[in-house]
Amino acid sequence: MLKGYPEEIAVSADSKAEYDFLPDATSLVDTLFLADRGYFKLSYLESIDTVGGFYVVRAKTTVNPLVVAAFNRHGKALKRFTQRKQKDVKKHIRRSVIVDMDVEGKTNYRLIASCPPYRPNLNPIERLWKVMNEHVRNNKYFATVKEFRDKIDEFFSQTLPKIGDVLESRINDNFQVLNSAS
Repeated sequence: MLKGYPEEIAVSADSKAEYDFLPDATSLVDTLFLADRGYFKLSYLESIDTVGGFYVVRAKTTVNPLVVAAFNRHGKALKRFTQRKQKDVKKHIRRSVIVDMDVEGKTNYRLIASCPPYRPNLNPIERLWKVMNEHVRNNKYFATVKEFRDKIDEFFSQTLPKIGDVLESRINDNFQVLNSAS
């Protein structure tokens, strides 16, 4: 997965909308877009899919699409969950169980429900942030925001290219591949 280092990273104040920092969807061909929930429109994800890109996004808690098909972690179809709203399905799933669903709402997509409680080790971007924290801010004091931002920029432009080869064991793609819902 990590063949080099990130080509572009945008850091902004949390009070500013991330819309201004999203890459153009046409630049994401054969690229995986990782994002937190709520910072873009579904049409943006449709655009990524249309150009041949991929995305993994944590869904908003308000999402409640219709489940078209559902599967357990072994790929067995869970017919009792089809043609039901996702929130109705989720009520019947134990916290430790993972259900892979094809859903339709304003757009068709794949939804993974009831992932185990917060697991940063399952999210490659979280592992990259951990490495960045180790190099940038662990046991360090920054007198100004600019000093902090400069150190983050230095990590991505200078440190990460130097340590990129050893990150494969910490940031890898040893996960199950999910096919498109369409």
